[in-house]
Parts: sequence; structure tokens; C-alpha cells
Amino acid sequence: MLAVHLGAGLPEEAPIPPTVVDGAGAVLADPRWPGGAERLFGLASSHGLPRVLDADVAPPQILHRLARQADHVIFSEGGLAAFSGHADPVTGLAEAARRLEATIAVTLGARGSLWWRDGRAVALSAPAVAARDTTGCGDVFHGAYALALAERATVEDAACFATAAAALKATRGNGWDGMPRRAEVVDLLRQGWT
Repeated sequence: MLAVHLGAGLPEEAPIPPTVVDGAGAVLADPRWPGGAERLFGLASSHGLPRVLDADVAPPQILHRLARQADHVIFSEGGLAAFSGHADPVTGLAEAARRLEATIAVTLGARGSLWWRDGRAVALSAPAVAARDTTGCGDVFHGAYALALAERATVEDAACFATAAAALKATRGNGWDGMPRRAEVVDLLRQGWT
């Protein structure tokens, strides 16, 4: 299910059936429907599934509420600033790490991403591409990351997979039709980048 409405009028008691996680390997939610995200994360937790929060821009109280329920919190720059109160991504990640027990990162577009590992921010560069349209790149990143976790990839491998997928998406237009195929992502991963 994809809820893209900003949340007005959506029920707080989300009518999501327990069977929604049957056969799932991971779940992904964003802050647009807090009640739905909470319900999904609760169901996933009871099944031992990875819970990924696409921590995009939202009111800080919503981000704090949902981030505590996820075990992978991937912020946008604006989401991290709202959550932490700091515009600087490194400072923001340090503050988020102080508050959360989760894998924490922030996406930085063409600059790649920062991951909080072993008490410090670790940079993951993005491939240099000729960006044509960045619309949806964050969604592709988060979806690819959750997919890789569902397939039991390590955090590092999932991050690289997501980075490659988002970079390829940036080279295209066409909305959803511009998402790369797995073979293209795997090929970019094989080529590598610095």
C-alpha cells in the first residue's frame, strides 16, 4: 500500500490487517500516515522483520514517535534537521544517535549519504551521473534499501544497493517508469564508483 496524502483525515487507529506482513522480509513506512506506520511497525516487530522509516520532512513530534519504533531510520536532510534541531548533517546524526537505538543515516542527494557507525558519521559517496530528474530518487533509495534488507543483505550492502538504484533513477525521467531494473543496479554495483 502507498499512502501519499499528508495525513489529514486518515484514521489514527489504522485498519491494517495483521496478514499484511505475511511473507514479508522487511517493511518500509514514511511519516505521512503516522497511525498506519505505527501499526505496520508493530506488526513487523512481532514478526522480527526489519522496520525502515523513510524519515522525510514532518513535524518533529511525528518523527520522534515513529523513529523510536523503527530499527532503520533513514532521514532526508530536512527530516534530520526537524528531528535533531541541527542543520549540519553530522551534528544531526550525532544527536539522532543519542536518542535512538537504530541504524541511522541521512541521504544527501548527489553527495551520497552519511551513516552513523561506531560513534561517527561515515560517508557513502554516490556515483557521478548526469542527473536528468531527481523526482522519486529518495523513494527509490528507501525502497531498494528495504528490499536489500528483506533479502538479508548487510546494512553496508543494502546502502550500496540503494545508492546505485537512486543514482540510476536520477539519470531518467518518466516517474515510476524511470526506476531501474535489478540487472542495471547489479551492473553498476559491479563497476563500482569512488
